[in-house]
Amino acid sequence: MGVSAALVSIRSCHGHVCFWGHDARSKRTGTKFMAVQPVLASSVPLGRWCVQKRPAERACQPLCCATNQYRGVYWLPRIQKFSVKVGIKGNVHYAGVFANATEGAYAFDETLRANCRDPIRLKQSLNFPTEQEASYEESLSDRRSRCLKQYSNSAKGVESLLRFQHRFSKSPQASEFEIVNIPSQSRVDAVLQARGSKSGGLALQLKSSTCHNRQSSELYVFGNTQGYNGMLLVLIALDRDIVWMVPGSEVSQRTLQIRVGSQRDKAWRVSHIGIVLQQYFTAGRVSHMALQDALLQCGDNHITEEHSHAQLVSAFASVQHRLHRPISLTAVVDSVLSGQGHQWRIQEKAAHLSADGKYWAGLRKRGGCLGPLAYAKTDFDILIVSLLDGSDRLTGFFLLSSVVLARRRLIGHRGLRLRLYPPWAQPKFPAVARKHSWQSDHFVDLRSWNGKGSDLDPGTKANLTELLEKLDEPAGQKGSCQRGRDDDDIV
Repeated sequence: MGVSAALVSIRSCHGHVCFWGHDARSKRTGTKFMAVQPVLASSVPLGRWCVQKRPAERACQPLCCATNQYRGVYWLPRIQKFSVKVGIKGNVHYAGVFANATEGAYAFDETLRANCRDPIRLKQSLNFPTEQEASYEESLSDRRSRCLKQYSNSAKGVESLLRFQHRFSKSPQASEFEIVNIPSQSRVDAVLQARGSKSGGLALQLKSSTCHNRQSSELYVFGNTQGYNGMLLVLIALDRDIVWMVPGSEVSQRTLQIRVGSQRDKAWRVSHIGIVLQQYFTAGRVSHMALQDALLQCGDNHITEEHSHAQLVSAFASVQHRLHRPISLTAVVDSVLSGQGHQWRIQEKAAHLSADGKYWAGLRKRGGCLGPLAYAKTDFDILIVSLLDGSDRLTGFFLLSSVVLARRRLIGHRGLRLRLYPPWAQPKFPAVARKHSWQSDHFVDLRSWNGKGSDLDPGTKANLTELLEKLDEPAGQKGSCQRGRDDDDIV
């Protein structure tokens, strides 16, 4: 059989040379041919179109695949061996290199057991746990303590803000100024403004730390201190009555170390918080920032959520409900909705129309080393998914209780994406429309609304009020969810 077209590839395979290409007939029919010709190793020159048969490379191929089976085992193609390393509390422990992935997995387990006594970590991370390790069950009290420790950084931020506000409240300047918390994903933690003012003021970024005793001296280390231009950096010692202040534009280090008694300590330490804050407020060393601008000092995704949240606050205010963000919230709860004697924990999401003309909402949360996890039924009370147009104007939102989501198996099972169908983006096929028709019972259409600061029309008010009244009622019958090509998508 003659070859009238260029070969696609030539490969050496098990002592044969395989030719892939087209002949004259296959070009007309659109098919390919493969010719297998046994050859001697010396009869065909090995060039860049032919892969030389190397026993070492062929032997390592099944070993490379084995790396997916074990934790902490990584293939190093340069030395043709497996590297093993274990990460524990931010420190990396290297266990060596091995010719076999299984040996590396045992070395990983041995290193982890030697450096970690946490039974939860051992149960989750060991490649070959013992029966006792695999069957370990955590008590409720231990689980609560672990969760409190896990969110200690968030609690530390809340503690530093409350402590700073308390110290400022004792100063004479507290009668003229106030420290307003910025409860969002903004890089601005708080704003010092004239009492009762709505125009904004001095943007504050708070960092806190506890003492590290090194070489008989007291050292405080603050992380992520770079990139706060236009803000006043406030550094708080949680275990002592010490506060340091410095304009963010004067700090270029990602990590700041302050040793008690050093020149930096003496230059930045503040004895009278009220006086120093007033001086920064009036001297103009740090420019003032409006409250709305302070809320938007965050990433693109969070900016979209901030635009959505501000409009939701106005919409719920039209029906005498208050959507707000307390200082201390869990990682899953974004805000709290209060009204008519009720209070609900809210998980907020915002969605634009995607490039393929669809609206999606991700129903999953971060699980650290476990990857994305499904929301639990007890994580929040209501899911609000806002739909925004290209200018971030709120065109409507879905108000879905956790009971409804759980009965439809949208939370509590596995992380997924929910396809949303507002009135203007209904499914083309009647069967799909019937399957997802339940969504329309939980939607508030705001296309006729004039936006933030204006009142809802009577029909929209009645619809929103009815949905709020139904939140405590039993949810409807459980629906089915058909999987699409992507296992994480609901279509």
